[in-house]
Amino acid sequence: MLTLDDHLKNWDEAIRPGSIQERLERTERWMPYYSAMAEKQSNMIAAQSGGKRESSAPCAGHGAEAFVSMLKEHGCLDPSFTVLDIGAGSGGFSLALAPFVSRITALDPCKASLDLLIKRAMHAGADNIECVNSPWELYDSDEQFDIAAASMCPAICDLDALRKMEKLAKKRCVIVTVFPSSVDPHRRRMMRELGIRPRGMVTPAGHYMSVLYALDRCPEVFRESFSSVSRITRERALEHYTKYFAVFGVDAARSADYINGYFDRYAQDGVITEESRMDMAMITWTI
Repeated sequence: MLTLDDHLKNWDEAIRPGSIQERLERTERWMPYYSAMAEKQSNMIAAQSGGKRESSAPCAGHGAEAFVSMLKEHGCLDPSFTVLDIGAGSGGFSLALAPFVSRITALDPCKASLDLLIKRAMHAGADNIECVNSPWELYDSDEQFDIAAASMCPAICDLDALRKMEKLAKKRCVIVTVFPSSVDPHRRRMMRELGIRPRGMVTPAGHYMSVLYALDRCPEVFRESFSSVSRITRERALEHYTKYFAVFGVDAARSADYINGYFDRYAQDGVITEESRMDMAMITWTI
């Protein structure tokens, strides 16, 4: 039988998060990418609304609404609850939670993403979300929250981060993450051909489960799969993937050459069709 140390070693080898300083430096490398994504989404919202306040705005994010519905159905939410959303990004999980809890603190290192979250919250009429612009590694609070949650967040990447999350939760922890069976064929092929082996990405569900069981927790696991089909133009691929590959040290000229060649090989009628499937888990346990 594997010990806790065995499971922690397997987790570290799979994710390779590095030291806290390395994580902070890696977070900084992601900022231009996330800022560009947030700006693009913000412009889309402005275009759709004509600059006027709407009663609602898109708030989906990695199955957020489905998983929040499961929490509600299982009696895990209460109108009096406070929530810490770790790595909130542009607010998919926070916005899905907002109608069912008292207050949400949305924590994220990307200011542009939080600015977008605020805009989306205004459109959705959600006035119970407050934003904190900080990386998880530097976040320090005396407040405890009824629920500490992290959805598709790479920051919960070792035992210290997991224990810090538990320390901030009075009642429950919630982690939404992926199974390795998730499929994103074109992105995966491109990264393999470019020789990119990413570090510090989102932890697959199995590592969390192994460590939690070894810690004598009793986690519940809810599983959902989400499929999507997108058609990517050459222009869009150059805009998106040049920024994405830059996070991993691939310069813009090399990215552009590679993406153009990739389109020459795989595009049909000027577009690449990406059929993605996200096999996802929500892991939740009481404190």
